[in-house]
Amino acid sequence: MTSDNQLRNEWRSYKCSPEIFETVTIRGRNLQVAPPTIESWKALSEVMAAHQYEVRKSDTGSYNCRNISGTNTPSLHSYGIAVDVNWNTNPLKRTSDRRPVRYSHAQTQAARGDDVRGGRADTDMTPQMIADILAIKTKDGDRVFDWGGSWETIKDAMHFELDIGPSKLASGIDWSTVKGGADAAAGGVGSGTATDGAPASEDNANLKAYTVSSRDGLRLRAGSGTEFEVRAVMPYGTVIYELRREGKWSIIDRTGDGIADGSANNSFLTRTPDSDQPATGTLVPVGGGSQGSETASDFLFLNSNYTATDLQENPSLAVYLDVDYKPHKGWQIKESPGRRFTVTSEEIESPIAIGKSASYRYGDRGLTTVGLGRPWYDGTPGHVKFDPADWNEQFNSWPELLYPTAYAESGADFSVINAWDLAGFTVGFIQLAAHTSDDLIPFFKLLVASLAPEAEKYFPEFMLADGELCYRRAGGYRRLEVRAPAADPVPNDLVDRGLFMSFFNKDRQSLGQEELHAAARWLAWTQESVEMRRLQVSASIDNMRDSLSILHRALLEDARTRYPKGVDGMCCDHLAAALAVPHLSPRRVDKAVWALCQRDVLEAFVRIEYGPGDREKNVVHGVKQRGARLAALRFDLAKGHPV
Repeated sequence: MTSDNQLRNEWRSYKCSPEIFETVTIRGRNLQVAPPTIESWKALSEVMAAHQYEVRKSDTGSYNCRNISGTNTPSLHSYGIAVDVNWNTNPLKRTSDRRPVRYSHAQTQAARGDDVRGGRADTDMTPQMIADILAIKTKDGDRVFDWGGSWETIKDAMHFELDIGPSKLASGIDWSTVKGGADAAAGGVGSGTATDGAPASEDNANLKAYTVSSRDGLRLRAGSGTEFEVRAVMPYGTVIYELRREGKWSIIDRTGDGIADGSANNSFLTRTPDSDQPATGTLVPVGGGSQGSETASDFLFLNSNYTATDLQENPSLAVYLDVDYKPHKGWQIKESPGRRFTVTSEEIESPIAIGKSASYRYGDRGLTTVGLGRPWYDGTPGHVKFDPADWNEQFNSWPELLYPTAYAESGADFSVINAWDLAGFTVGFIQLAAHTSDDLIPFFKLLVASLAPEAEKYFPEFMLADGELCYRRAGGYRRLEVRAPAADPVPNDLVDRGLFMSFFNKDRQSLGQEELHAAARWLAWTQESVEMRRLQVSASIDNMRDSLSILHRALLEDARTRYPKGVDGMCCDHLAAALAVPHLSPRRVDKAVWALCQRDVLEAFVRIEYGPGDREKNVVHGVKQRGARLAALRFDLAKGHPV
């Protein structure tokens, strides 16, 4: 076993360097890791898939530039060589008696999680899966992983870390040591989805055949649950094979080879009399239908996993927004005095204010950016406000927690546009940004996957291929989820998805037609579609759940005396102020924990500094705006929402 100090030394060039990290998918969860470790994590994902172990997005993470709690020693998460998986059912525990880890003997992952919550086990993982993960080796025979559940004085069952330096890892993974990984090695390493790569049945001839009985088709998901991404849609009449059943979900084999391809709701499957009938029908790309429904309507977007014949990938395809495209008949953008802009069409009852030209001087950089601005306070008509009362019932009062963040970001306004600063293009009530990989890109993927006809209407340039957001034009497509500088000459170390950002804003030092038309399309879509606004709320709550998990762990580690149950039972006015701290990075989560431990919690949140302008004051103002409605709520960790 390699010592942690040796690992820190060998991986020192990657310490707290997210700008060079790459994304790997572990069972449907995208994580940032050091580039040399990509193949290793894919091997781990294959083993988890072989054991049908599902990874939750809400309590799984990787890179985190922080010290080990209570020390000045950097955590291995700082180097991008460690991952924490499902920490709510694999919690950190002190074991001064040096006892071995306690496994659950339950047959399902959900039941094993119940054993952990009941104090009967330390982990929802199985000893067989852990043994298979620790058996992964390099081509030179070196062990790749260490597991925190095997440590003596603590049991950190969520934690997997590289047990090898980059020089030894360079020989590559020996895929013969990876359970379920032989096919992955042959066809491109690692599937990374929650049910891909499950082991073949010992007797494929006995597989049960089913037919999709939903007229609108049936969604094939990456795991058993609506929280997993939609991989494709199986049209009505498609014959598939069921590997096993988990309640209302079935693990699906599309071709009868005994390998899992995903999960589907078995309420829409009918037993096929002839079990030898081959699977029929072409999988349709992700898209369409309403979010939350497992059936899906017409799909308009190509997914090159299944139908790569009509479009060819072109990595050099020029990416630009088509300013001549008109989503409505009579679509026209007009300029009025003061460089103010509106859009009109035959479908718009009254002109929509797009915004006005604005500029910002960055004295420390010696440059000025110019672009479109539509703030919440501009007084123009057509604003669509975010009111928690509109959404509380369907989201179990989560919108109350969300409001202070929304107020600080946009004045709680769906119609805010900001294209005048270095970020290039940010939109919506929570200000989704185009320049990074974790804001607007995943949301556009959700829109394309869930609201295909609407996405086709307003942004026909976008499509999904292999689950990635892509740009399409003239018989070709280009992937947008890649690291790339912005197209303009403005230096900006914050931009890591410049190709995507430049689609919306070609030049951050001038107000161009691209950003006008992009903003006009976005605003018209926002005003027209309640479902699009609902998805904004839903996606924002999902992100806040991630922050909640980070805060919960930090409280248990650093403030257990004040908060022995972490966020469980916390007053939601205080919790909302804490969750509004952007991203809850290690430096900022420490500030949030400090503020939560003061006598006057809200006043403490005003005093800490973590955002531009008066963000801290705006957050607390947003808390006070909700008043007794927010203060009366307590967070129920077991239920997963405020009550």
